[in-house]
Amino acid sequence: MECKNCGTEFEGNFCNCCGQKATTRRLTYKTLAESLMHGFLHVDKGVLYTLKMLFVNPGKIVADYISCKRVSYFQPFPLLIILSTIYGLFKHLLSPEKASHVNLASHIHADKIYMDTLNFIINHIVENYAFVNIFIIPPFIFAVMIAFRKVGSKNYNFVEYLFGGAYLSSLYIVISIVFLCLESILKNVTFLSGWEDYEFLAYFFITMRLFYQLFEGGIWGTTKRTIYAYLLYVLFLLIYILLGVGLLVLAIMAWNGIHSLFA
Repeated sequence: MECKNCGTEFEGNFCNCCGQKATTRRLTYKTLAESLMHGFLHVDKGVLYTLKMLFVNPGKIVADYISCKRVSYFQPFPLLIILSTIYGLFKHLLSPEKASHVNLASHIHADKIYMDTLNFIINHIVENYAFVNIFIIPPFIFAVMIAFRKVGSKNYNFVEYLFGGAYLSSLYIVISIVFLCLESILKNVTFLSGWEDYEFLAYFFITMRLFYQLFEGGIWGTTKRTIYAYLLYVLFLLIYILLGVGLLVLAIMAWNGIHSLFA
């Protein structure tokens, strides 16, 4: 048959030149329904299987993805973006109260235009859950590389850690969605107050399980190194944020300086 896309004659289900399906036909309502169903089913199958594996064997899925066994798993960064979007939607629906915004102008004595611009940028970033989750991965990677340096952290490069961190962040978001829903349903149950503590424990144990499967060492050693990694992460994240804010301030001041020269 002749390919409707490139005109190449071929046999089989796909064009051997451009890869288009042999069954490609005119767009109709049936085509629309099939396309939507295929899209939803394909994404759901990949996402649900990946999330299941992240809960059951988080270390295995990261090791598989790093070792090129990827066909069964949904890609980590698209997964992180999708889940961050879902979390943002749930957050607005279940916690409609206005979130507190950062206001650096009250803490830093500087020109108002600089601070107003900086406040706008930071608050816009904070509201973008996908960006925030991607932004905080690098300091966590450095913490893990140091904490687990004696039990195999050198076996992986920084980019491989980025992909593993995206999977772990995706798992964190799913846990956050579950706790957000529970908090909304059981908000009047007094003995279940302090959701942040339970949520953090869930983060900790799922992270420790991932490290136990990914690196060498026993349970006790993994527990100690996971705690050490979290402590380092807090320190690195603080430095990371301060550097980011400092660079933003310098960029805004430079931009306004250039703008004033040509004004």
